[in-house]
Parts: sequence; structure tokens; C-alpha cells
Amino acid sequence: MNTGAVIASPDTGEWYLLGEELGAGGFGVAFGCTPLDDDRPLCLKLTMAQESWRRETNLAELPRDHAR
Repeated sequence: MNTGAVIASPDTGEWYLLGEELGAGGFGVAFGCTPLDDDRPLCLKLTMAQESWRRETNLAELPRDHAR
């Protein structure tokens, strides 16, 4: 994916303008991005394997209620 590309989320239909690549790992590649309908900066992770994405989001929820 190239910086400056405009992509849509297959789940939400929202459109994003991709910024620079922030990092890559086993689950995908993270980019800085801006939603086209808002100017707040976000981080967007792209993955080709949707099942690995679901696994990662489940893991991210585990510490949500932890005091630290």
C-alpha cells in the first residue's frame, strides 16, 4: 500500500487517506491515516488474513479493565 492511497474498510465502509508506514509485524502493517470525513489522525492496521486480525483484537481487549 502506498502513502497517499485512499482505501475503504470492508467492514465499516469508511474511507481513509493513508499516511506513512508506522511498522509491520506478524499480523499486518500499521499506517498513520486520516478518515476522509474527519481530520483526526488515526492508526490503521492492514492485514490480509482476517482471522489473524480477529485474534489480535481479542487479545487487545484482555487488559481493558486492568488497573495499569
